[in-house]
Amino acid sequence: MRGRYNLQRVPPLTCLLVCLLCVAPFADAQDFEANYDVRICLYRTLDEVERATPQPPLRFTTITVPPGIGSIRELLLRSHLYPDSDAIGLMYALNPDLRDPLQPGTNVRNIQIALTPEAAKALSDGFLFKIYYDDKIIAALTSSRGKVLKLTAAISSLAPERFAEPSLRQTTLDCVSSISADFDRIADFLEDRHQPTNHEMLSQVLGDVELLLRSLGRITTEAGTVTADDKNATCVVANDLKIKEQGFEGATMGTSTFLRWPEAHVLVNTVDSVTHRPLSMLTIQYAPAALQNDLTWVKSVFAPSSPTELELPEADYVFWVTKDGGGSPASNRMPASVRKTQDSKPVIVGIFVKQ
Repeated sequence: MRGRYNLQRVPPLTCLLVCLLCVAPFADAQDFEANYDVRICLYRTLDEVERATPQPPLRFTTITVPPGIGSIRELLLRSHLYPDSDAIGLMYALNPDLRDPLQPGTNVRNIQIALTPEAAKALSDGFLFKIYYDDKIIAALTSSRGKVLKLTAAISSLAPERFAEPSLRQTTLDCVSSISADFDRIADFLEDRHQPTNHEMLSQVLGDVELLLRSLGRITTEAGTVTADDKNATCVVANDLKIKEQGFEGATMGTSTFLRWPEAHVLVNTVDSVTHRPLSMLTIQYAPAALQNDLTWVKSVFAPSSPTELELPEADYVFWVTKDGGGSPASNRMPASVRKTQDSKPVIVGIFVKQ
């Protein structure tokens, strides 16, 4: 039975705004509201001129794809929107099941910008509306590049005696080298803005960076010792950034289509630990493995039935269960490698609940 769910907590950056905040419930209303970080300017493709503009009224409306519109690009152009990766990324965020090409007659949540007299004049002069989506979080990540590279270089140059055990040194240095290379490439991709991103994925990357700067920054500023816990925290971040970098690489290989960021279908089964019978009316909690010890990153999903279905960006996660929405766990934390498969088979997560 398909489990409907409500997200009860969102990462801290979900509510950040740039110039315009638009609160828009999804059309298929699962009591879910998301805040979209959107900035609008004017752009003319003929001479690549970009012009700032007072933020025009923007709203999201559900429309039926008309005959003759076969792609997201065509639909955006019909609304006077420049169909680049940011605009298409916002369309994907508004429509979790949207795919290109579009099928006429399909209901789509669309971006609608009200025309002011100034905007109407600009459109008559060959301009289109250009959208910057998740601009603030992308800026925060790209501006962190220098700090991350400086920090990883400092860790790499630590004397051997700064490590609590000799066996920790090479593994830590390998993970630090991986972080330096992968985050540098991620920052390049984000600066180029050549492909749609995913808000949850970007939030996880920023969480990785904040964790890294906090944990390794302590070592370099306080002349501390690198412990096994430091090594583990560094390597789990390195693993997550590797997954994210591969997502960017895969989205740019051999295609001119703006692909949706890879997400995997997850089925979470909650069963009695003794009888193995399915259990319902529970609260599933999950977090990215790299960030599971930070309560800010824990999300709650009310599961009226088992299994419950989720769509998650690729990462390693942990899942567990609480009863009555309380904080006390009713199960162990179950790790899961969430990856999209070529045959689109769901990732199965089994949680054994203690009664």
